[in-house]
Amino acid sequence: WQAQQPGAYRDAYMGVSAPAIFAPFVRLQLLAWDPLWGGTEAAAFDKQEWYQQLFDFGAPPGSGDEEADVVPALVRNIVVPLAAHLVSKVWEPHSSSGSRGVRAVVDDLASYVDEGGPEMQRLAMAVQQRLAAAAA
Repeated sequence: WQAQQPGAYRDAYMGVSAPAIFAPFVRLQLLAWDPLWGGTEAAAFDKQEWYQQLFDFGAPPGSGDEEADVVPALVRNIVVPLAAHLVSKVWEPHSSSGSRGVRAVVDDLASYVDEGGPEMQRLAMAVQQRLAAAAA
């Protein structure tokens, strides 16, 4: 559609709406994502089918086009909040395998989302609160 009718594609604001269109499918595939207990391989969401299919979607990064932000937007809006939820509700800080999984997730997410952004700050706060609760 984009190649055959670029005007209609642009007028439909596909670059802006693509993350919202793909979000339900990403959420569905993330239901099986268990980053805390499977080690660093399980924490790597970039091995999942949704990521592989959407990685080459749209414009190249740095082009100024909204489509270049599809995967980072999905990671920022879906994966990071899910990771924060798993950390705050599921993660047992005394578990070495779970802690390795949290570290792998945070490292992986940091390459897609600004570490100083509000999403990563919420994730960091969840980690900090769980560690404080475990130490108490």
